[in-house]
Amino acid sequence: MLGAGMDATGDSSVPDRFGRGHRVVRRAAGIGSGRTEAGRELARTWCTSCHVVDVERQGADAGAALPQLLRDGQRTADELRGWLAAPHPPMPDLALTQQEIENIVAYLQSLTS
Repeated sequence: MLGAGMDATGDSSVPDRFGRGHRVVRRAAGIGSGRTEAGRELARTWCTSCHVVDVERQGADAGAALPQLLRDGQRTADELRGWLAAPHPPMPDLALTQQEIENIVAYLQSLTS
């Protein structure tokens, strides 16, 4: 049985904050398999030039501070995956692997607690 917005492969289109859909590939066994600490290190490496990435305020303030942006827990893991897989300008396309995306998503979700 397919969920809302899913096609026969189990993929879905996830709207971003501008209403555009991004295709999110779901890996049956791999969803939620990210490692939080690895995601934190990736965020520190790739995101700090524009974002504050942790509660220690590491990073820049050109973009939204990730802890504040994610604090309310309103963004789903699928939305975060779509955002990382197909970022909108001015965010660069970092060409992240699926595992790197999973790790970053795990870290970003840890900011909601």
